[in-house]
Amino acid sequence: MDDGSLQSSSISLVCSAFWCRIRGIVRLLFNNKQTSRYVGEKNAEENKRKG
Repeated sequence: MDDGSLQSSSISLVCSAFWCRIRGIVRLLFNNKQTSRYVGEKNAEENKRKG
């Protein structure tokens, strides 16, 4: 009985770690998309000023 509960707890730990990693990757991707858009807008403004 102890063996089964130990196994299930380790599985849940692995799943939570997996989800944490995925969430972190998604957040990073989202942040990169936002910053790249911001940088693109700044560059467009500078180009307008120069042009």
